[in-house]
Amino acid sequence: MCRLFIELPHLPPREANPNANSHYFTRSKVRREQREEMIAYVLKQGRPKTPFEKAHITITWYAKDKRKRDVDNLLSAMKGSIDGLVEAGVLVDDSAQHLSYSLYYQSGNDVTENKTTILVVEITEEDSFPQGWGMDLETSYWDKAVKEIPWEIKDVRI
Repeated sequence: MCRLFIELPHLPPREANPNANSHYFTRSKVRREQREEMIAYVLKQGRPKTPFEKAHITITWYAKDKRKRDVDNLLSAMKGSIDGLVEAGVLVDDSAQHLSYSLYYQSGNDVTENKTTILVVEITEEDSFPQGWGMDLETSYWDKAVKEIPWEIKDVRI
């Protein structure tokens, strides 16, 4: 089982959010920058020999302020970064047939800096997505993978 852990020293840019009132060209430029940043991080760490056919991506956003943010908007603002994982050769494709997601958001006094962590775990044939994966966490791949994560998430709020 292969995995890749990337820590970005910021939250997704506001301009990348589809709900932001930003011009198409601005949003396009920001997503291109996100894609290039992700490719640079992957190349720095080393990419897998072959792209992951299926993978589970865990994204955790850490915000040092106490602002409320919608997790679905944060995910959509990550589009450029996820596209960068495909372009860098980590993932075959970013469609639903190839990916599952877990999303977490933590904010407040326990957080000292804004950052985004991305954990990409390859799902092999023996792990494969169970029927209704993501619906029943007791039988999902995630239960197997979470035991191997080298870091802890405290006070996770979804």
